[in-house]
Amino acid sequence: HYMIPAFMLSMTGILIVYLIARSLPVDIFKKKYLNYTFLSVMLAIFVFQLLPVRKRLQKNVGLRNESQSMIDSLDEKYQNTIKVSSYGASSREFALYLGAFYAGTQYERYMDILRKKYPDSFYYDRWDNNFYDVWDINYIKSGLEKSSMIIFQSINESVIKDFIEYLKTIIRKNASYKILYSNPKGEAIYEITLDPI
Repeated sequence: HYMIPAFMLSMTGILIVYLIARSLPVDIFKKKYLNYTFLSVMLAIFVFQLLPVRKRLQKNVGLRNESQSMIDSLDEKYQNTIKVSSYGASSREFALYLGAFYAGTQYERYMDILRKKYPDSFYYDRWDNNFYDVWDINYIKSGLEKSSMIIFQSINESVIKDFIEYLKTIIRKNASYKILYSNPKGEAIYEITLDPI
């Protein structure tokens, strides 16, 4: 979807190229049939660019609906459960968190709002193998230590294994997991059970 503005402006770009070429002192661009041929070719290129976009948008509608039903199901079944999201997961909370993360001087203000709205949501950085807001690790640890179950959203199974190993280093609990949901994109929701050592 982020390419739609570029595709929309490509016709403007083609028109500008055409007008510049016509203004050149070369006689070839003064012939009408070449002008029509040039415009027809450019229009065909534009149309062929849009065909895959249309198919992709139709496919994305199905993926969006699937993600929305998954989010609704989580909200309904696991209301007061700690949810940990990782990059690439269909998570409203994580999307808002990432937006706040890049909000510059407004970051702390937005984080206060998010923490009040979603007090049981944490965000795991799969690349650094810790939480994004590691500076507030005591707040996160206290939430995890009180819990006997966590819902974890990620895009592949290696991330859940790394997360469980990381969990063992920050809280003194054994952890096991099972898959609640997965889709063809590789995204999955796991239920992690925490037991005291």
